[in-house]
Amino acid sequence: MFREPVVWPSVRLQASTLSGISSHQSETSSSSALRLGCGSGNCTWEPFDSLAVCSACNDVSDQLVEVDVDSFDGPVYELPNGARLYNHLDILSGGFTHMATMGQGDRARTLAFRDNDLLIYALSVIQATNDAAGSRLGPSYTCKATECALYYCVNKYKSKVVSGILQETATPVSAPRLQDSWQLVDPLAVTDSSYGLTLPLNDSLELSLASALQRTDLQIGDGFNVSHVAVMAMSYHIKSLFNDTGYVREFRFTTESPGKLYYQPAVMQELWEMSDLEKSFGNLAASLSYHIRAESDGNPKEFGQLGEWVTLVQVRWPWLIFPVALDVAACVFLLLVAISSRRLKIPLWRSSSLPVLLRGPEVAEVLRGATLVSDMEKRAETAKWRL
Repeated sequence: MFREPVVWPSVRLQASTLSGISSHQSETSSSSALRLGCGSGNCTWEPFDSLAVCSACNDVSDQLVEVDVDSFDGPVYELPNGARLYNHLDILSGGFTHMATMGQGDRARTLAFRDNDLLIYALSVIQATNDAAGSRLGPSYTCKATECALYYCVNKYKSKVVSGILQETATPVSAPRLQDSWQLVDPLAVTDSSYGLTLPLNDSLELSLASALQRTDLQIGDGFNVSHVAVMAMSYHIKSLFNDTGYVREFRFTTESPGKLYYQPAVMQELWEMSDLEKSFGNLAASLSYHIRAESDGNPKEFGQLGEWVTLVQVRWPWLIFPVALDVAACVFLLLVAISSRRLKIPLWRSSSLPVLLRGPEVAEVLRGATLVSDMEKRAETAKWRL
């Protein structure tokens, strides 16, 4: 169950959003919102399902049309939902608009996400692809259009921590919105003349007068709930991120001050610098998913396996054959000496020179007359003595 305390987004939700949309943030910094208990820095988990935010982008350039607008003397490119990009013929006086956007949370007003009943927000983006800013003969350029969306979903996560860094892969699983969820708590409130509403109400998740009426939880898939207040907080925050209080939502280059860029709201700068809208919205969706997982009611946990470092010794047995063979040979030799000494009844003497001195005169008779050491060695080989 994911909920926010009030419709105004919490500081943590705002931080997660800004972290995700920033082109200078890494996935590691976004995932830091998760409270991981992995003391060794190496852990694994079995795959698990979790409520998340997913993203998608579709090319809608085929729906772009060039229209004539009396108040503009240059080309105006427009999408069916009202998003438009325009430039004046005299670029040097009015600057050049590179990008214009228009967003909404009502799926009925989108171009490519009308069947997505879990839509949070969709943004239509028109970008000039080859501009000729600086030419006083009039801008000559073509445009492309993309619509990107954020929506609630359920992901299957395969997670592991390696050297203290979380590594995850997320795969969306089928999790439809339950039809009996997101219902009015008090249907009679609609008939109140002060609201000016009539049945049936729009089932959009966008913050509006109709959706602000107290509703039951939004139920997704098998056991995933989002509270009414959390739906409103998410919608309000994402909408305020891409739509400021004014009507200008574009990225404009102007020559009034050389090198000066004009953009409103501030998030347009990040979208322009990232250039890859699909990646930008993917990063934002991942960061919001981390926030949902970290702030869910009851702080649910997934338990995995803790990896600990163990020292292993690899023995190379071939290298031990020679020293082991020497030890075995020495033991055999000593055993044979002991057996031979026992058979010949030779007493065991300690390390002493007295027995040698005792037999000295007898040995001298054998060696007598030999003048060279070699002669002595030959005579000694033919003589047998027992100590």
